[in-house]
Amino acid sequence: MERFDEHLQFELPALYQIDRSINDKGEDVFRILFDPTTGDDGKIKADFSFSVVCRDDITLTEENSNLKGTFPGAFKSSVQEAKITFFTVQILVAVAVIGCNENTYAIISNKIGRSEEEVQKNAELLAPHFHEVLNSVVLDGKRAAFDPISADRFLNGGDEESDEFPKAVPGDGQHSQLDFQKTAREGLGFLGGLVNINATGTEYSFQSVREISAQSDGGTVPAILEKACRLDSMSFPLSERALEMSGLFRVEMDVFDTGHDREQEIRNGLIHRAMTYNGLRSFAWTLSAFCKEHSTDPEKISFEVLLRMARFLERRKWINYQEDDNCPTLCSGDDIHVYYLPDALPAQDRQALLSAVNEGSEDAISRSSVMSLDGLRRDLLYMFPAIETIYGRLSAERNRSEALEGGVSDVLYAWCAMAYAAREPIFTEDGPMNNWFQHPEQEARWEEEWRRQREEERKQRASEWMSKYGKYLEKNPRINFNGSKFVFSGVEEDNWLEILEKMTAKGGLERSAVSGKTDYLVCDPGGYGESKIKEAVSQRIKGKPVKIVLLKDFLTALGMDKP
Repeated sequence: MERFDEHLQFELPALYQIDRSINDKGEDVFRILFDPTTGDDGKIKADFSFSVVCRDDITLTEENSNLKGTFPGAFKSSVQEAKITFFTVQILVAVAVIGCNENTYAIISNKIGRSEEEVQKNAELLAPHFHEVLNSVVLDGKRAAFDPISADRFLNGGDEESDEFPKAVPGDGQHSQLDFQKTAREGLGFLGGLVNINATGTEYSFQSVREISAQSDGGTVPAILEKACRLDSMSFPLSERALEMSGLFRVEMDVFDTGHDREQEIRNGLIHRAMTYNGLRSFAWTLSAFCKEHSTDPEKISFEVLLRMARFLERRKWINYQEDDNCPTLCSGDDIHVYYLPDALPAQDRQALLSAVNEGSEDAISRSSVMSLDGLRRDLLYMFPAIETIYGRLSAERNRSEALEGGVSDVLYAWCAMAYAAREPIFTEDGPMNNWFQHPEQEARWEEEWRRQREEERKQRASEWMSKYGKYLEKNPRINFNGSKFVFSGVEEDNWLEILEKMTAKGGLERSAVSGKTDYLVCDPGGYGESKIKEAVSQRIKGKPVKIVLLKDFLTALGMDKP
């Protein structure tokens, strides 16, 4: 019998050994090792290791216990990604918390894998060993007897498979981008892990069809895309709401990631990972199918149900949709290279577009398709009440010292990105390899600093201008607008059109260059250039009656004040 403390002991099967040590922090470490060996470096190694710690801060109840056995126990697991230079490994982490008579302990184990297949294998290998360790527990003299934990539970977050939500499997060719990213990561697994493909960039971008058309040199494709934009007469106010919601993802400046920030990705038409986009499709399909099954509507679904739905989808790797009548546009077709165009675009134009863009494309992922923008907006609108429910709860609990990620947060993020993009016709494409974002507060600070520097420069130029040309200015001028010709120099007013309208209403005429027929040269000394003032001085020397006045005096005569 191996003793952990006065309450907890282990009666371990053969090949299991106890390793006691002290870590770098001076803390006692208690580990159970399966068939350990000592390496050439003198360190103890084992294929399976279980750490044991006291967790009296946790209270086990019937509600939070999901292990069936002689005393309360809760089991949780997760698969976590860890980046190592150019590689990503997947760590399967399993934790069992057991308790009796207010004495609570945690048994923790993990296994590192380089691919999903290896994580699956690790779960199958770890499950029986974890069960053996659990059933070796003797707590306050009482021997444990827990039911076995299946490998599926290790992969499903520790929860038992639930029939609460409907299940679906996408058809062939419905997630080409997700498959490509997965294959690209795992294809170089022989190097020691999952290679980080596009690690600092994004795997999705929603490109504006209007911009694609404007950047093209002409031809069939830009002509059809420009026509599609003209025919898009359906307004989509949820885009503005999505933009407002994006602010929920803002973090404090000291934790802001310039390469991956969810608020900025939404605003720039990006989604970081292909799995997240497919997660949105899965959430849409599951929400619709669930509502039909229970004869209800999204606005009646509680946050707790939506939270369980997201956990269900996480266990299914965010793949749970198919082509049917559940959010049919969002959940149909491929997940990349899709044109979302208005229904008003004639069928022959759609066909001509696809013939042109798919010419020479042989593999599925490089071929484009056309889907209904109107239908996409209807699907996003259908989901909106559930999205509002998620937003409301997350807003109440928001901690901006950390990024908002995982579960329902991922659903909200993907919905906001697509809903904001759907304000106009779009094309789904692979995202950029690298991003560099600025925190909104930093942008505001830089904008303020730029304005301050610009104002200082204007003051300096104004001082220099006045020292050179101030003597030519009209003192307390009385400006006659009716029939007079005005030329402007250095004027950069935001309300320029309003100024011209008022001048014209009083009979003034704008001219672009100074000549002997000019009546007034209106100058803002802080503006750029001296050519016009020099020409005005030259005309005065020739005897021409060109009056030189300051902008502020001109605005006063118009009944306007210079800000």
